[in-house]
Amino acid sequence: MEEFSAMLDFISRHKIVPLIDKVFPVSEVNQAFEYMKKGSHFGKIVLEHL
Repeated sequence: MEEFSAMLDFISRHKIVPLIDKVFPVSEVNQAFEYMKKGSHFGKIVLEHL
């Protein structure tokens, strides 16, 4: 748990933000999973629940 806290502190201090590759609505979870399986993404794949 100490390592995780140190990582969160580092992220906060250095203002590191995740890189989002693509956003899918949650209704397209299957398409998002297929997109992820292709392995061509660079960054995070986000499921958006409205």
